[in-house]
Order: sequence, then C-alpha cells, then structure tokens
Amino acid sequence: MKRLIGVYVLALLTLGAQCQVNPPEPKPAPDVYIPPDEPGACEKACQRLTELGCEEATPTDAGDGCLEVCENAGEHLDLACVVRAKACAEVNTCVR
Repeated sequence: MKRLIGVYVLALLTLGAQCQVNPPEPKPAPDVYIPPDEPGACEKACQRLTELGCEEATPTDAGDGCLEVCENAGEHLDLACVVRAKACAEVNTCVR
C-alpha cells in the first residue's frame, strides 16, 4: 500500500512539474545600426516585429502590410530601434 501511495505522489509531482507554464523568452535583440535609407531596412524591422509577435507586423484594417506601412512612415521611424526592440512595448518608443 505504501508503494502505491509513493507511486501516486510521484506521478502527481511529475505532472505538476510539467504543467508549469512559463512564457517563452524573447529572442535577444540584435545589436545593429540600420540607416533609414538602407535597402531592406523595412524587411529587417518587419521581421523583428513578427519575431516578437507585435500587432504592427499584421496587416492594417485597410489591408496594408508591415512593409507598406514601414515604407510610408519613412523618416518617422527609427528602424534600428525597431530591430533592437526586446518587446512590443518598446516599439512605441521608436517613433521620431
């Protein structure tokens, strides 16, 4: 009987350890500088927004994708800041 209780307790501890939910760690932000006129700068910024799961990576209500929005924003975005962002909340600080 003691053996059965021990197996039961061990099973509960094992299941409990597996059920702990920890959010995934974000990928480290690359340490880069991107001149705003560099070809592919918007692609890099959109890739980072997608990696972080930011809303800015999804199409707008008008159907414009991240690249179109980025290219239209032009000088108003610090693209290097977007690429270095560690969380979506930091992206809001990248507007000039």
